[in-house]
Amino acid sequence: MDIEQQQSEVLQQFVKQAGNLEGASLAALLIEATSHPSLFAFSEILSVPNLSTLEGTQYSSSLDLLRLFAYGTWTDYKSEFLLSCSFKIHVRNSYMEGSFNPLPYNPTDRNILK
Repeated sequence: MDIEQQQSEVLQQFVKQAGNLEGASLAALLIEATSHPSLFAFSEILSVPNLSTLEGTQYSSSLDLLRLFAYGTWTDYKSEFLLSCSFKIHVRNSYMEGSFNPLPYNPTDRNILK
């Protein structure tokens, strides 16, 4: 099975599950989705209508995390608003292991594209 097909199947599984959940269980599913090693695209999950029920609740940070993974930039990842202690530890450990390599240039620099 190729990577794209595997991701598509995993994505459809999360979309289907998200459509049937709410509250804490929906928030837990979003965390699971953003942690899944085979999933790299998240905007389809954001299209599930009942995700809006998390807005303004104690679970809204899970929705914010999903949005960050779907549409975020490196600057967003670094912002204090969304970085939790566990994520900071993960990034630090990955960096120390050598598996975390931020881009050596500013991706918004228009001169790079010329």
